[in-house]
Amino acid sequence: KEADFVRFAGQKAKVKLRIPLNGQRNFLGILRGVEAQKVLLETELGLVLLPIGHIDRAKLQPEF
Repeated sequence: KEADFVRFAGQKAKVKLRIPLNGQRNFLGILRGVEAQKVLLETELGLVLLPIGHIDRAKLQPEF
């Protein structure tokens, strides 16, 4: 849900898409919130906008 991505902003997450974005389906980065029905994810390559409707699974990745 969109509210979950807002609630867990600042946390590290692994996101898997149903439909590839630029040939990629799996993303790992820091959640930065939601904007215009897209999840903002800060990856090593920069900020990525993932359409909420294309997300298959998202899991928090706890850091110890």
